[in-house]
Amino acid sequence: AAILAENDKIREAINSILRKITKEKGFVVVGRDVTFNILYKAKVKILLFADFNIRAMRHAQQLELDNITNNILLNIINCNSKSFALFKEAKKVSKLINTT
Repeated sequence: AAILAENDKIREAINSILRKITKEKGFVVVGRDVTFNILYKAKVKILLFADFNIRAMRHAQQLELDNITNNILLNIINCNSKSFALFKEAKKVSKLINTT
């Protein structure tokens, strides 16, 4: 999906479909980009967050690793840095839930 999203024509076609489907309400749509860029007018936005170390440990467990690796830490940092502005905006309109 991330590779396809780099193609502007494909990305806009998918975004258009998401906007049409969700006009009827009653949908739960998951994802930072869809929540804050595509469906930015949604009445309800819920932001889940967790402690950095807990997130790293959970990711390691998903990968069936015994330890947290540098790649896991870098992936989380990279993800967070891309989403910082979104989280800042989300705090204004969302319900924040700590999943730590």
